[in-house]
Amino acid sequence: MMADRASPQDIKGALAISVGGERVVLLPDRLLWWPASRTAFIADTHFGKTATFRAHGIPIGDETLEDDLRRLSDAIVETRCERLVILGDLIHARRGRSPVTFDRVTEWRRRHRDLAIELVKGNHDRAAGPPLAEWDISILPDGFQQGPFVYRHDPHPATEGFVLAGHLHPKVVLPMEAGGKVKLPCFWNRGGVMVLPAYGSFIDSGQVQPEAGHEVYAIGDGAVHEVTALVRSGR
Repeated sequence: MMADRASPQDIKGALAISVGGERVVLLPDRLLWWPASRTAFIADTHFGKTATFRAHGIPIGDETLEDDLRRLSDAIVETRCERLVILGDLIHARRGRSPVTFDRVTEWRRRHRDLAIELVKGNHDRAAGPPLAEWDISILPDGFQQGPFVYRHDPHPATEGFVLAGHLHPKVVLPMEAGGKVKLPCFWNRGGVMVLPAYGSFIDSGQVQPEAGHEVYAIGDGAVHEVTALVRSGR
């Protein structure tokens, strides 16, 4: 028997919006959920980035990898999704293909063996090599279309439909009430293209530059907030 669908009201801090004529839900766990297809989307996990730094002699632990996998497990339970699409850059680099990284991701995959996982390869994936066979991840072609959506890594628009993409690791700079500014990960609707925030915690980011017709949804204090007007005001 299929599990009942969760609703945005069931997920603390989630925000339901409409893109491409479909209702989707933005989660503070940096995940986009498409309830109608029971599919969740993330981008830019960059598994093995800390291992890559260690390979270059920089002593960094794997706490961020553990936290990212825990957050992903929580989101899978919250949404009751049956399918996960990763929009590129699953593995950070070839030197990040360490036994520690592989063992932890493999163990996580065993706990979610019934979840279908698909990957649109990103630029890092092409250099880092394929995921392990034990992860049971299917590869989708860049530009794969399902319903109104087109799945890509690079956020280029498509005439075939509304694009879901990653690659840019978007963050937004917002003023704080007490003075100063804060930089937050965000979802960036660029008008026909939704750019997801980097799912990996240990990831560099680029500040969004919204234009007319764009929408920005920042993640802060455990919730997703529509901040387009605040970003445009420059206050």
